[in-house]
Amino acid sequence: MRTTSVQVMSPIALCYHYSHMARTNAREYLFRDQVRLKKYFYVLRPLLAIRHVEKHGSPPPVEFSKLADDVLPKNLSRSVEALLELKQSSGELEFGDQIPEINAFIEEELERHGQRFTGQDRPLMSAKSEAYEQLNRIFRSAIRP
Repeated sequence: MRTTSVQVMSPIALCYHYSHMARTNAREYLFRDQVRLKKYFYVLRPLLAIRHVEKHGSPPPVEFSKLADDVLPKNLSRSVEALLELKQSSGELEFGDQIPEINAFIEEELERHGQRFTGQDRPLMSAKSEAYEQLNRIFRSAIRP
């Protein structure tokens, strides 16, 4: 599956997916006086994933710290590290004040994407019939006893 995913993946389709995730989560969770702090990761991860796809043309790593090490702007390192430490020490992050430097990054990234990864121009997988066939073979082999 990993080998096939690299062959059939569409960088632009991934960016559309991650952009939609970031926009939706930012709108629902972050633009308030008090925010549930763990929701920052729901927005940061897809935004950093887009940066990874733009930089490498490949799917981003699953592990947040590897992704952040690669593409997080240096000026955010301290804020994000502090947020990660808080998350690890308390388990479930509670509500807190907005983190201005992280919010500024989020707003800048969403603005940078602008209309680029929204709307009806997103690529269709149906244009990749070979990809469908490869993925269907993998799926069928996984469900057959």
